Amino acid sequence: MKNLRLYIALALVALVASCSEDDKVTVGVQETVARGAVLRTISTESSSFNIFDASAFWGVTIEEQDHEDGALLSSIDVFVNFVDNTPSNGTTATTETMIKTVSASEFTSGPNGLPRASISVTFAESTAALGLSDTDYDGGDQIAIRLLLKLTDGRTFTDVDATGNVSGGSFFSSPYTYRASLVCPSDLAGAHPYVSSNLQAANGYPCPVGDVAGTVTFTDQGGGTYLVSDLGFGQYPSSCWNDGPATSAGATFVDACNLITSGGLDQYGLTYIWVINDVTGPELSMSWSNDYGDSGDVIITREGGADWPPLFTQ
Repeated sequence: MKNLRLYIALALVALVASCSEDDKVTVGVQETVARGAVLRTISTESSSFNIFDASAFWGVTIEEQDHEDGALLSSIDVFVNFVDNTPSNGTTATTETMIKTVSASEFTSGPNGLPRASISVTFAESTAALGLSDTDYDGGDQIAIRLLLKLTDGRTFTDVDATGNVSGGSFFSSPYTYRASLVCPSDLAGAHPYVSSNLQAANGYPCPVGDVAGTVTFTDQGGGTYLVSDLGFGQYPSSCWNDGPATSAGATFVDACNLITSGGLDQYGLTYIWVINDVTGPELSMSWSNDYGDSGDVIITREGGADWPPLFTQ
């Protein structure tokens, strides 16, 4: 019994000592580690530039947060650079250039008391700052926009200072960098009949041997972006999976001056890649696959029988 009491007493002493050491470490960390700041993306007003529209702009609403609830905000520098994705018209290289500064006085108080501001960049401003002429860019190219946050204590924060959880996380949503695609007027919306063939399912049920017919709807979201009602053109609803269509709020593709950029997500978060094989009149022939291993071929006939534009993928 005496030994038991002694063991209990020693354990209590060790526990108290341990807690004291932990408290010292915690206090030391809080006193010595500097806390940063973020620019949270609240909304996106425009994510692309129509190269035939002089008033085209990219724009976001951001919210600044620091450990003094925005009191450290000094200004935000906005930089632009050109991303050449179309080497067919030559390769154009530019140097990142600061295009404007947004001062703290241009921010207003948001619903939670933190400073908010809308930041926009026009296509004309970007091309002028980078010295681009209309022969240097084409649909499918991009303008990269980078934000540099400056605090009153002299510190700065930008994309290289943000971890993945900060830049891409749903709470912080603070990438500091954005890409605005260069697009042309686009008119691909409609309910288009299709015929799918060669359907394959990774670890699924046996797929149909013959063709699968249906209708896919492309819904115009603006800026050359379209929402797709079924990224797999009948593969999920067929005997391959006996499931609902492959779609979600992120089931989109982009038409950038006839360059189709796929990569939409279905309800399971799978990414779909489309490869256009041929465009003849009202018929568009494609192959598709997702990152689970499903795949198929499809011929899409344009609603009303009109000819498709000369669409292509890279």
